[in-house]
Amino acid sequence: MVVLSLILAAGALTYMRSTEIWQRALALLSGLGLSWAAATVYLAHYWDGRQERGMPRPGEWSKTVQWMTDDGVGLVALLLAPALLGLVRIFVKSIKTLRAA
Repeated sequence: MVVLSLILAAGALTYMRSTEIWQRALALLSGLGLSWAAATVYLAHYWDGRQERGMPRPGEWSKTVQWMTDDGVGLVALLLAPALLGLVRIFVKSIKTLRAA
């Protein structure tokens, strides 16, 4: 857990020091990607073959990876929403400039 927090903190620090939009998006994606990959490997190993009370069958590592990937896509979309809105703003501004010319 400490390692994941340090990875996310390094990504946040890189994000704050970045000046370009693409650098910020890369910092967010790399920090999230590294921490998400480490968490996925840990959870897949933890739940592989494990059966808790109330579970109809033992856990499978492939289902854990699939679940983490599905949730990860949603989280990436949330993280990149500000960057995507910034790109939309630049695109709209360029269209307005072209119409005015």
